[in-house]
Formats: sequence, C-alpha cells, structure tokens
Amino acid sequence: MCKLQGITWNGPNLTTGLFGDGDTEQVTQHAWRLLNATSFAPGEVYSGVRFEKEGEDNGLNLPFVIIKLGIRP
Repeated sequence: MCKLQGITWNGPNLTTGLFGDGDTEQVTQHAWRLLNATSFAPGEVYSGVRFEKEGEDNGLNLPFVIIKLGIRP
C-alpha cells in the first residue's frame, strides 16, 4: 500500500499519511482493516494489492483490494 501511494515505509508504528498529510492513522491499521474485511479460502493464491477499480463493488468500502488469482490445484 505504501508503494501504491508513494510513501516511505518507516516501520510498523511510524508510517502514517497513507491518504495524505491529514491521515494520522498508522499504515498497519489500514492493512489490518483490509485483511479483516477480506475472505481467504484454503489454497487461494494472491499476487498483491491494488487500488479498487472505479465502480467495483467488493462490499469492503476500502480503497484497496487484495488481488486473488484463484485456488491452487
């Protein structure tokens, strides 16, 4: 998420500003919210995180989504 937003990772408790200077929440809290709102199936394969596509309704109400590649055979 830091790479997508162009901010420097300063460690788990020091990195803030993911959504601009007014965002004082730690990046780890944003990550926790994304992980908590995502369902994970056994054997599912992931390739990273991306911005939510415009008009995409994933039910998470979050700006990022985890990229799911499918279930491993």
